[in-house]
Amino acid sequence: MDTYNVVIDDTMIQNIASTDMAESMDLLSFKLMLYIVFLGVIPSIWIYKVKIVHASKRKALVSRIKLFSFSLALSIAVILIFGQFYASFFREHKPLRFYANPAYSIYSTVKYINHSIKRDQLPLTPIGLDSNIPETDIDRELVIFVVGETARADRFSLNGYARETNPLLKKEGVMNFSNVWACGTSTAHSVPCMFSIYGQSDYSDTKGKTTENVLDILKRSGVNVLWLDNNSDSKGVALRVDFKNYKTSLKTIKPQKTIQSVIQNAEMRGC
Repeated sequence: MDTYNVVIDDTMIQNIASTDMAESMDLLSFKLMLYIVFLGVIPSIWIYKVKIVHASKRKALVSRIKLFSFSLALSIAVILIFGQFYASFFREHKPLRFYANPAYSIYSTVKYINHSIKRDQLPLTPIGLDSNIPETDIDRELVIFVVGETARADRFSLNGYARETNPLLKKEGVMNFSNVWACGTSTAHSVPCMFSIYGQSDYSDTKGKTTENVLDILKRSGVNVLWLDNNSDSKGVALRVDFKNYKTSLKTIKPQKTIQSVIQNAEMRGC
């Protein structure tokens, strides 16, 4: 939170649940180790070694009643004195509740788990049932679609950014669509939305996971679809099509040979 200025909400919990060890290792740093040691390990050891003196049940009950009464009186006094100020303050700064640790992190985790359980119980809705390849269309083409959703449009020189950040794409004379927006800022949200039937305004995680996407329609139509992944996974997009992880199943093959083998296999399968 301090380094990347993020809050641990349900979307961030989803990102944590959707990643793998290789992707997580990129976030490890010496600063993070210091945080863990001085704010986690050392305080935990100190708390573990503290000797707890157990009082009698009566003394413990009286002590808790006193603490509760004092806390309640103090809260009432603060509300009466500063209530109008804080009411206005929190209305104008609602995101402040996101920074309450560890309460909001725990709340976000429970919220994500409940949402996932309810979502996974919903049926998959098929779409594009009338899609097909006409029998008269006997030609087959190989289409390679490269997804790089983490790129920032405002840092593309093709979009007018002052620094030259797309020299190779510029040489290819590509057609650049500058007025395009992602559904979100996280991979787990933006990639499924990209392949879904929904737009940015009406997309949700539940809709994306419980509705077929464009890959399902292509497969049903007779197109041979292969998802070649170079990330942690497809975020649910390629669950029902052929899937290969570039970094594991193909790690012993050189990139050039990998692409050539994909093309050859596609041609043999009649793509």
